[in-house]
Order: sequence, then structure tokens, then C-alpha cells
Amino acid sequence: MKATVLAIFTLLLIGAGLSVLLAQPNRLATQVKIEPGKKSKPATPSPTPHKPIVNRTRRAAPKIEMVLVPGGDFLMGSPESEPDHISNEGPQHRVDVSSFYIGKYEVTQAQWSAVMSDNPSHFRGDDLPVEGVSWEEAKEFCRRLSQMTGKEYRLPTEAEWEYACRAGTTGAYAGDLDAMAWYIENSKYKLHPVGQKLPNKFGLYDMLGNAWEWCEDVYHDGYAGAPTDGSAWLSGGDSIRRMLRGGTYVHQAQFCRTAFRFYFYYDGRVPMSYVGFRVVVSARRS
Repeated sequence: MKATVLAIFTLLLIGAGLSVLLAQPNRLATQVKIEPGKKSKPATPSPTPHKPIVNRTRRAAPKIEMVLVPGGDFLMGSPESEPDHISNEGPQHRVDVSSFYIGKYEVTQAQWSAVMSDNPSHFRGDDLPVEGVSWEEAKEFCRRLSQMTGKEYRLPTEAEWEYACRAGTTGAYAGDLDAMAWYIENSKYKLHPVGQKLPNKFGLYDMLGNAWEWCEDVYHDGYAGAPTDGSAWLSGGDSIRRMLRGGTYVHQAQFCRTAFRFYFYYDGRVPMSYVGFRVVVSARRS
């Protein structure tokens, strides 16, 4: 019997109770110590002014490895014949996607901390995906990283995400799920450092399992009327919910299918444990 979207949403929220989001306070900003100037002579009544502060140290942007995904077209969604197909994964439709760069890995906690000066994650480790992140916070990370680097970082569109995840495949899992993903059967109920499993055919790691990944799009309960050019679907739908893709380390295989679609409230009203993201930069058109 096909599961309904409502039933799956309930199951996933129950699963979310396995991890508790532990928000951490922001780190204190580093204070700049200014040494006072010396007086030229003890008898001189007028003090020597402090030297002007120039070239204050700016926070260095973290290195984020990006992979160029070549443009092309693909069938987005899943056919009704696919095991565990859900109605919001259809109808299948052809989408033409332009080339873009996408993070080789999910954004790590070290990268997040370098930009945001905090770490909201429950499981801690520099090479673990950052998690416990709302859609708004992921967008803010992209904004700040763009300011630091001069490049325009953003979240992937849902079409870009699925195209990158499939990497030319048409099956339910874009390959061997056990070899490519941390999910309930092999994760031991914990998050894992990025890049430990096999990559997909585009060289991208952890597209399935480990942590949910935010997309730009508003949630719709199906693809009727969806864009066919790879752009984000921002009109209509439920604007307070944003798309999540990929499944997590606490989910069964059916929730880690390439076509599986889920959502959370964009501002964090639903617990955000094990929700992360990866970043995209549009490729320049010649």
C-alpha cells in the first residue's frame, strides 16, 4: 500500500525526536588590544597619540570544494511503478538544467563556524555536517560567505539538487545505497564525517543519508505546474515550508531515495536536528 505524504511526515517527525537540537550561544567577538603610544620625553606635557589602527584582521573565508555539474536534461520525480513512490514525487517531468557548481560535501561545522562564529550542531566535530540549521540560517550563511569571497553562493534549487544527486542515473538510489550513504542500516544512529562513503558519478559525497539538505524551493504537494528550466519554484505552494532532500542517518532506505521529497518550516518552528545543506554557485554563461 502506498504511504501518504501525511503519514510519512508524521513518521519523520517522530524520528526527529531521536536527536535533540542543542543551540549554542554565539562566541564572544575577539577584542583588539591597543598598546598605548610612548611619550617622547618624561618632561613633555603633551602625550603622543595612539597609532591609527589600519588593516584590521578580517575573518578568512573557509575553503569549500566545489564540483562543476554539467548542464543537461533529466526526468525529475519518480514513476508510479517505483517501489515506495509517493504522490508528491509526480508527475515525472523533463527538466533542462544549466551548468552549476555545487559543494562536493555538505557544509561542515568547521566551515559554518568560520563564517557564523557559532555551532548549532548536536553531534560535534569539525568534519561533521553542520546540523540544527534552519532555512533562514542557511540563507544567511550563503549571504555572509558571498560577502567574504565575492562569489554568489546560494542554496540549490530542488531541480538542481535532484539532477546533481542522480548524476545521470534513473534508479531509486543513484547507485548502491549502502556504499554511498549513511542511513539507519549502517549509521549506528550517529552523524558521520563528510566524504567517508563512495561519491556518485559526479564526484559528490553524501547526497543521500547523513543529514537533510535544504533547497531554495517552496513546498508543493506535486509537480503539476513546476518549472522546467531548473529554476527554484517560488510561486504558489506553501510559502512557510521549504524543501529538504536526501534523507538522514536515522531514516530507512525508502526515505533516502533520490526522488523523495520532504519539508520543514523555513524559520525553525519544527525541530531542526540533523538538517544541514550544501552550497551552489551558478556557472558563468559564455
